[in-house]
Amino acid sequence: MISMTSRNNPDANGNVITWMKDGSEVLTSFGGQTQISFPNPIQTSDQGIYEIYYDNERDQNRGGLYKLIVRECAAGKWGPPECYGICDKCYNGGVCDDKSGLCICPNNFKGPNCLEICRNDGGNRFGLNCEFRCTRNNDPATKCHGYLFCLPDPYGCSCDVGAHGLGCNTRKSSEVI
Repeated sequence: MISMTSRNNPDANGNVITWMKDGSEVLTSFGGQTQISFPNPIQTSDQGIYEIYYDNERDQNRGGLYKLIVRECAAGKWGPPECYGICDKCYNGGVCDDKSGLCICPNNFKGPNCLEICRNDGGNRFGLNCEFRCTRNNDPATKCHGYLFCLPDPYGCSCDVGAHGLGCNTRKSSEVI
């Protein structure tokens, strides 16, 4: 199930809650609802970008988005359609790719099990082998806070390590600098 929190009573302003999938298909069966339930087991055809908005406010970019990723293999398995492969452990938030069995590492980590830290390579780096550096205003000391990193499915998107929030610029209180 995916759900959004309604900001106010849509009927009070004459707005109607609408869901859209992949930017074009309006899901009329969920009109007015703040959640969508999927059948069990979920199908790969259910995967996509789901958008919820009030009809009169879509052009104002006031709504919400969900990216639903549906893996072909159960967690910890890889190699569809049989899914006989067993994933190695992916550390530091890494996710096993259900097609290849390789770990997809979050920003600032690399290696076969996401155990190597990119910041040991000079800091503020990202990419498969830490080959890219975060900079703002040509300042190489700028941290990667404030950036959203979207990696190949089934990983999805996440903020820099130690950051969260809508703008990925709120530091987690447990972060050590």
